[in-house]
Amino acid sequence: MLKLAQSAGISVSDLTNGERAVALYVSDMPTSYRFRRGDMPKACDWILQGAARLGLEELAYIAALHQECRLEWLRGVTLVVRSVEGFSDKTRTERAEYLAALVTSDVRVSDEALRRHKQSATALRPLAAKAAA
Repeated sequence: MLKLAQSAGISVSDLTNGERAVALYVSDMPTSYRFRRGDMPKACDWILQGAARLGLEELAYIAALHQECRLEWLRGVTLVVRSVEGFSDKTRTERAEYLAALVTSDVRVSDEALRRHKQSATALRPLAAKAAA
């Protein structure tokens, strides 16, 4: 699984914390997984697996949608944090976000990923979706 992501040219440091969480959600990470000391390589492999499955463009877009949903809730625009279509398992979402935060405490986020993090979901919308609209 690591070789697949490496062949796509993606590394964990190329991803924001939100992108890492989305990648973990779509990876083979068990929903009941509990992090243990020494599991960082396993967690990074799952992140790379999820990133390879979605591709960076789709991953960044979904992470931006998640962030915008959460910000709407924080601003009081919505009463409940909405989930992005296909990401409705609350337990899995929480587990992925927790593990992504642990990884982020150990693996820094690149400057390019931080620049991408500041963009809106609309700006990050995949080209295929823009063409269909």
